[in-house]
Amino acid sequence: MKNNLKNLATMLISQKNLLLTGHIDADGDAVGSLLGLYQAFNGAAKGWQIVLDAPLEAYLRFLPLAEIIKTPENDLSKIEALLLVDCNNKQRAGGEWLINLTEGLPCYVLDHHQIGGQAEGKIVVIEPKAAATSELVGELIELSGLTFDNISASCLYTGIAFDTSCFRNLNTTSQSHLWAQKFLSYNIDLEQIHMNLFQNRSLQNMQLLAEAILSIEQYADGQAAVFTVTAAIKDKYEANHGDCSSITTYLLSIQNVKIGVLFEETEENIRVSLRCRRGFDVRCIAEQFGGGGHVLAAGCCLPKPLQQAKASVILAVITHIVNINGE
Repeated sequence: MKNNLKNLATMLISQKNLLLTGHIDADGDAVGSLLGLYQAFNGAAKGWQIVLDAPLEAYLRFLPLAEIIKTPENDLSKIEALLLVDCNNKQRAGGEWLINLTEGLPCYVLDHHQIGGQAEGKIVVIEPKAAATSELVGELIELSGLTFDNISASCLYTGIAFDTSCFRNLNTTSQSHLWAQKFLSYNIDLEQIHMNLFQNRSLQNMQLLAEAILSIEQYADGQAAVFTVTAAIKDKYEANHGDCSSITTYLLSIQNVKIGVLFEETEENIRVSLRCRRGFDVRCIAEQFGGGGHVLAAGCCLPKPLQQAKASVILAVITHIVNINGE
């Protein structure tokens, strides 16, 4: 991993007209990593562009440089290479628009998600032991002999704080705290970061949570719990996908629940968010349906109708629990 990281650092120092992108529904770690890289490696002077499949969720728009992030409808000319950040293949980053735009161009990968298949890239850096891709960005910056500033430190701290749920998740390591200590020395605004990530919920988010709580179903002797948010419920409160953020985690607060699942009905498909306790693995469940993520937090999308999607995923969840318990 170290050699690949050095090779990637060498490429970033010299590469011009680089397209940087992250996974669909880009979260705090993906966006923090992208902006931290852009700032530290002086992406503006090199013609770098950050492009995501959809506009930033409201809770991340506070980040410095957030305004430079584009969507595929923008003019994306003069691209010479692609860097996938916090994901490892073009399909996970947006699919057809990205595949068509970067066909034949060199592709590089920087990620911390464990994968079952082959990552696509000329240089691939994947380190599942890292709590966040933002930690790997920090290593890249130091390997390149570059320095942090308030902007890059704010973005990278945000990435680590997000993926560790403010250093509470089991993926948190001593290295995570060392990076936090380093970034805090750059006078970052902790209150602003923590408020936006964890305490700045929309009214619609709370209304959806209330409806989701009323929809709770339990399976596998109470070890699995399910929330359902239908399109009709979202329409009722004029809510959108972003308003479903963080709802799934509440299921793990229920006594004896080991796996929590949120089914969200959208116009296009059924979005599935999975969370679990230590000893279980929702990533392997998500991968059965073409998704992915972390062992303790993962997701996927299924075609409609809702009830069929629910039946398929719930069966996979129950089977996983039975297999883990050895029943």
